[in-house]
Amino acid sequence: MRQCQVCHEGEAIYAWQPFGPAEEYFEGDAFLAPGHHYRGFPVIKVCGGCQEEIASGIAIQFSYQGIAFEAIGSTIQRKGK
Repeated sequence: MRQCQVCHEGEAIYAWQPFGPAEEYFEGDAFLAPGHHYRGFPVIKVCGGCQEEIASGIAIQFSYQGIAFEAIGSTIQRKGK
């Protein structure tokens, strides 16, 4: 089972690509089946519940390569320094 990188509890069923390739990443290309994502762009593995929260604009926190980020709607900000 692949674990969700947001809640660390659910089974990851989506490959979320919050850092591109699309400028507006909520236009259908942000959540893909694992293995069908765009190569060369970061992938965050997420469960169905977290995918719904992200898509609805609820603030979520995740880390990528040891750096903490917060996503609210289509805005992603680095947390801390």
